[in-house]
Amino acid sequence: MEQQDVLVGPGHKFVFSWQAPDFEHEERDASWYGWSIFAASALVLLALFVQKNILFALFIIIAEAMLIFLSWQKPRERLYSLTPDGIFAEQDQLATYDELHSFAIVGVSGKYAEIVLRFKKSHRPYLKMLIPSSHAQQTRELLATGIPEFEYQMNLVEAMVRRFRL
Repeated sequence: MEQQDVLVGPGHKFVFSWQAPDFEHEERDASWYGWSIFAASALVLLALFVQKNILFALFIIIAEAMLIFLSWQKPRERLYSLTPDGIFAEQDQLATYDELHSFAIVGVSGKYAEIVLRFKKSHRPYLKMLIPSSHAQQTRELLATGIPEFEYQMNLVEAMVRRFRL
């Protein structure tokens, strides 16, 4: 845990900062790509011969190409910080405490835990960022001084992404 006195943004001081990747990168072996291409090929055949839907087949091909391309991307390391005025990533302010409704910290058992921030405005999606699991408890204590904690429930899409390592 870094306690620093370095200015960030427009005159804000760090209370607490950490470095973490944008997302957890999952190394995939050849069998993962093989199964992915097999499943996409089966869907393309279904779209072409059963449904006779060329556009759907084209969509599946483009989606599979994007999935493979994005699986090669490595995450960028970022410096996150909690300040008296909000949460920052590098020099960008992600949220002020006035905008936040509540927070959750999930998945503490692995290398990284995930901070989930829920906004007061319901149309804004959750903001998620990684933090080293060893810093999760101290971060929870700092956030709990100004924001209530909530019980985060993973939705079906998130569960599938984790299960199939997408």
